[in-house]
Amino acid sequence: MGYSHYWYVPDRLDNFEAFASEVSKIARKAKGMHATILVNGAPGARTVRVSSGSEELVIEEVFNGRRKPGDILHFNSVKTHHAAHDALVVAILASLKSHDPRVMVSSDGDAAEWAKGLELYEEATGNKATYESLVRSGG
Repeated sequence: MGYSHYWYVPDRLDNFEAFASEVSKIARKAKGMHATILVNGAPGARTVRVSSGSEELVIEEVFNGRRKPGDILHFNSVKTHHAAHDALVVAILASLKSHDPRVMVSSDGDAAEWAKGLELYEEATGNKATYESLVRSGG
C-alpha cells in the first residue's frame, strides 16, 4: 500500500488547451522533482503525462480507458509514495479541477500533505486553491 491520489473525469475534459498550458507553467516552476512531463497530441486527443520511476500520471482530453456501464465519471490514480514529485502531481490535479469543475479529486493525503503542491500551483499560475475546495470529502 502506498500514498496515492485519485481523480474522476468525464468522457471529455473542458478547457484542455488552457489546462495543458498551465501544466507547462507548473513544470517550469517544479525544480528538483525528478519527473518527466509531456504535453502532446493533436486537438481532441491531447494528453498530459507525468512519469517518475514506475508510476505515471496520465490525463487525457478524451477518456480512452475502460468504461463501466452507467459511468458518468471515470477513475484514475497515481501512487507518489510521498516522493519529491508529489507536489507536482498535486499542483497538476489542482489545475485540472480548476479548468473542469466536473472533475472529482481525492487523496490519501490531508491538507498538510497537499500544502507544498498547492504552493507550487499558486506560484506557477497566480491562482489560489485550497485542499478543501479541491478534494471531495470522504478521502
